Amino acid sequence: MQKSSSGLTTYALLMGLASLLLGLFLWSSYQRTWELQESRLAFSSELIAEWIRGAFVASDYLLRDMAGQINPDDLRYPHPDPEAR
Repeated sequence: MQKSSSGLTTYALLMGLASLLLGLFLWSSYQRTWELQESRLAFSSELIAEWIRGAFVASDYLLRDMAGQINPDDLRYPHPDPEAR
């Protein structure tokens, strides 16, 4: 009976150790996945910010170009010569 009890105790200890190692592996995998998601989100945010910044720069150049070609006298309301407008 002593030998059977010793084997059962050894089996329980090995199963406990295996469960502990499996739990540690799962926890480290979970943490690594979480860190990867955070880095992907940061990269995506930076790309979106650059895209928005580029759109504003392009519209700024377009508005500056248009402002350079429009005569300020044409912007008066009511225009003195509506037919010419």
